Amino acid sequence: MIINQTFNISPRVLKHLGNDLIKDESIAIFELVKNSYDACASRCDIFFQTSDNNPNIVNEIMIKDNGFGMNLFTIQNVWLTIGTDNKAKNTKENSCGRLPLGEKGIGRLSVHKLGNIIEMYTKTRDDKEVHVYIDWNQIENIHSLEQFIIKIEEKDNPVIFKNNSTGTFLKVRQLKGNWDSRGKLRDIYRTLLTFSTPFESTELFTVEATSNNPKLFDNLPKVQDILQTAMYKCEATISGSTILEFDYEFAPWTTIIDKIEGRNKDALDEIDKTLYQKIDTKKKEVIDLEDYEIGKIKFKLFVFEKNTLLKNFYPFGIQSVNEYLKYNGGVRVFRDGIRVFNYGEQGNDWLGIDAKRVGRVGGNISNNIILGAVNLDRKTSRALEEKTNREGFIENEAYEAFEKAIECVLSLFVREINLDKQRIKAVFNSEKRSEPVVSDLNDLEDYIRVADDKDIAKETKTQLLSYVGRIKNSYDNIKDLLIKQAGLGLSLGVIVHETEKMIARSIKAIQEKNYDDSLYYVQMLNKIVERSSYILKKSDIKSIQLSKLVEKALDTVRFRFKDHKIKLINEYSSSELMGKLPETQSISMLLNLLDNAIFWTCISKDESNRSITIKVTDAIDGYHSIVIADSGNEFNMPEEMLTTPFVSGKPLNSGTGLGLYLVDLFMKEIGGKLKFPEKGDIDFGSEADERDSTHAVVALCFKKN
Repeated sequence: MIINQTFNISPRVLKHLGNDLIKDESIAIFELVKNSYDACASRCDIFFQTSDNNPNIVNEIMIKDNGFGMNLFTIQNVWLTIGTDNKAKNTKENSCGRLPLGEKGIGRLSVHKLGNIIEMYTKTRDDKEVHVYIDWNQIENIHSLEQFIIKIEEKDNPVIFKNNSTGTFLKVRQLKGNWDSRGKLRDIYRTLLTFSTPFESTELFTVEATSNNPKLFDNLPKVQDILQTAMYKCEATISGSTILEFDYEFAPWTTIIDKIEGRNKDALDEIDKTLYQKIDTKKKEVIDLEDYEIGKIKFKLFVFEKNTLLKNFYPFGIQSVNEYLKYNGGVRVFRDGIRVFNYGEQGNDWLGIDAKRVGRVGGNISNNIILGAVNLDRKTSRALEEKTNREGFIENEAYEAFEKAIECVLSLFVREINLDKQRIKAVFNSEKRSEPVVSDLNDLEDYIRVADDKDIAKETKTQLLSYVGRIKNSYDNIKDLLIKQAGLGLSLGVIVHETEKMIARSIKAIQEKNYDDSLYYVQMLNKIVERSSYILKKSDIKSIQLSKLVEKALDTVRFRFKDHKIKLINEYSSSELMGKLPETQSISMLLNLLDNAIFWTCISKDESNRSITIKVTDAIDGYHSIVIADSGNEFNMPEEMLTTPFVSGKPLNSGTGLGLYLVDLFMKEIGGKLKFPEKGDIDFGSEADERDSTHAVVALCFKKN
């Protein structure tokens, strides 16, 4: 016998939906405010009623808006139907030009997250005011939804919405959870202030939170006041696969404006205008938001300076700023100016900002010094679907593309910010040399020497000076070793890369029975391995012909020139100029520069227009030099920043920022110099000029024989 059976739903399901789908009280109130927005309200007022016996305990919450309200039919057939698709079906703008924020039909359960006794008064323009009374306590004593009684009454004479006014009023009593924590209430207040973007005009919808206890929310700063102290301001508009607009401003505080100038940047190189997910010499993975039906996006970022070098110049109120950032720092997402939870909340590092900071030794921002907003248009971003629990978007392909696009723009912001952070260090730490540890040790030694003998025992001073001297010697030894090891690591990275590629090409040639090609690859591989043995040997400084040094370095990377279709313009082989240098380490440094030139040439130019010029010359006074120029982009940062450690100009902030720093350090160690000649300072010959192969120019300047 076949029996047709239906599901029996326990009333406790409603309780679980309210408690489990809504994370906390902040989101619960936030969802109710979204309902006000969807109802075309121009304002939503939230009132926290505190106890007469204890002004710090909230016992009632009242929420009132001036939206279009609901009539009896809407309450019975929509509001009291859990999971209705009324808003999801309504994909058109309502009478006030807004698209609905709520789409799941469960937002009304937010009120159950807050308390057990719910009263609602609501009125439309042409209907009677309706009073709804819900007692969630009864759910513990009933067995079916039919037993759950909700009292509804139409009022002939309105109680709340008089004089033909409209809207919805909610009163929540018997509050759940802990409502006697001042910190928690202030957190909720801060959350409500972030409902709409603080960076755009929101006059069409405002949210106000108040209390009968005026001290409950006192001394909480407004975001507009906080933004005034931001030193770095960034804004970008992206669409499809392109950054349409980019604007960066470095705005020093008035207390330091006489010491360091502000600056603006509102234009990008062509390579930086494209949204990349990944970029290297072989492949460029472009992000095209149009492929995922995501329209134009606006991104604003305010970054605050906490460098202790500026502690004597902090503007008034900096403590309030730091306190605000502690709870509100991060990048938030908004749709039509209204926030999407929970991006930018504490612990939600959705862009991996803090994780990347940990991964790099320096040169990055962190969530506790930024306020950011990503603004989406609801009409053109429907592919980004919100999760049912209101904790962000569903992590589908569209979301992944959206996140990667924002990360790409953020990397450009970070690059500009890092430049100005280095300028600040240069100005306010000017007495320090380029090697901060050595300078700090010298400072410590000076402090010990000038310490008053009345305050410090002679034996103690002697011991302190002895320890500092030993530390300085040990540090110098470690530094020298690390320079050599780092240079070796950079060179071996190139060698391993080339070796792997050569082996793969040889195997493929054999599989395709192209034995001549396979022989060529194996011969090249043998030459690379033989030449690479130099790098494993320690060499002394001696006089070496620079053109031969270039040849040895090129033997390691010559295949890359062929593989990437880069034209090598030879302006070195006819030179007999000599230089005083350690051969193996110098080859390592030269490989570093060639690797950079190959990278920038490949990502900046198509295969028909790639070239690198190498010249040996005595045109730089006092030196014999190997000069490398390429057809890639010009340097995208000031010359003084190129050798700053951990500051990289590579796309997506992908470089370590150590390459040129190590080369510069090495050249100084051997009495040479790393220089960046201006375009036109070196005559590279007609072929280089015809091929426009002198965009970025760098020179290894060695002492003459």
